[in-house]
Amino acid sequence: MSILILNRNADYQFDSWIADSNQKLIIFTTTNKMNKISKDKNIAHVEYFDDYEKNNLLELRAVELNSKYNFEYVIATSEFDILRASKIREYLKINGQWNDSALAFRDKFIMKSILMQEEFLVPKFEKISNTLDILDFINQVGFPIIIKPIDGSGSENVAKIEDYNDLKNYLNDNKLNDKMVEEYIAGDLYHIDGLFLNNELIFSWPSRYINQGCLAHKSGKYTGSILLDPQNEMLVKLNNYAREILIALPTPTNTVFHLEVFYSNNTLIFCEIACRRGGGYISNSIQEAFNIDLVKSSVQHQCNINVEIPPIKFKKHTGFILIPNRMGKILEIPCKCEFEWVLEYKINGYIGMDSQDASSSVDSVAEFLVYGQNEEEVYKRLESLYDWFLNNTKWDR
Repeated sequence: MSILILNRNADYQFDSWIADSNQKLIIFTTTNKMNKISKDKNIAHVEYFDDYEKNNLLELRAVELNSKYNFEYVIATSEFDILRASKIREYLKINGQWNDSALAFRDKFIMKSILMQEEFLVPKFEKISNTLDILDFINQVGFPIIIKPIDGSGSENVAKIEDYNDLKNYLNDNKLNDKMVEEYIAGDLYHIDGLFLNNELIFSWPSRYINQGCLAHKSGKYTGSILLDPQNEMLVKLNNYAREILIALPTPTNTVFHLEVFYSNNTLIFCEIACRRGGGYISNSIQEAFNIDLVKSSVQHQCNINVEIPPIKFKKHTGFILIPNRMGKILEIPCKCEFEWVLEYKINGYIGMDSQDASSSVDSVAEFLVYGQNEEEVYKRLESLYDWFLNNTKWDR
């Protein structure tokens, strides 16, 4: 018996995480990871694929290698591998998340349709195939509207359309295949991240997005979030909401999850959910605050390694920001950040690099993870870091 791992781009230590299973690992990954995967004794085979996300050979190779290695589990941690992994499991009759469940977490139209039938509040939405579908929707709800891919991630190719001029510009530059339209919800945006293991909500904790969430990069603002204080009045309300959503959906038996929800006019309105970790420094923030590795715990339980989750204890208040890329050549950028309350500082640019405006919420030139005494201090520190970075970075536009 063995375990097939679909690894689009992560640097996770799968071999050590599931060493206790005493099973061999077969890893499918991208060609840009060639020679970067250690030859651990647990790894029986590694296969690299060009154009990984769209390469249809991957599924065929999974079927072929199954006859040799007899896969007991198929593991996927990337948003873009969720459906692929579910189809492989279902075809090979392997336990785990199958296609109907994966679609409910990947296809936002199906996702919202299920929850609307379960009487959760969701934004008005429609699937679109042409411009007239959009015009019909605008006649119903007015501006602004949101146009997004049905199966997108990281707010890539998500557009807020304020008026007809915005709509004209969007239609001139974008195709409408596999898209949907939603009404715009004004209000605060939260995300709840946690673990659903053995069909139970084992851990969840909400965070508050800064700058109205994942569309901040569209206006050049930073994306970021802050874990809620244990005393925050929204904490119990959001955790209970997460439990209700996970019960209403065909949630896999073992998964990490990332849920986003609007809070508008004292009402919770569903945004979207994914059965993978949240992007940016979300999982890092939770690990620093609770000493819980969300992805590791999820993978281990998917492989029937029922490692006990330690008692939930809030250790520190954390938050992060991702500063979006900008158009132009980078002339100066700080290589170090020595504030003692900065837990992690990562730069994704270098002097002389030609940069483009950010295309998604995680397309960043710099990333910071910080801690503080409470939500307010974490927020002030993130704001000061943003100013510090801009004052010490120059672009030639």
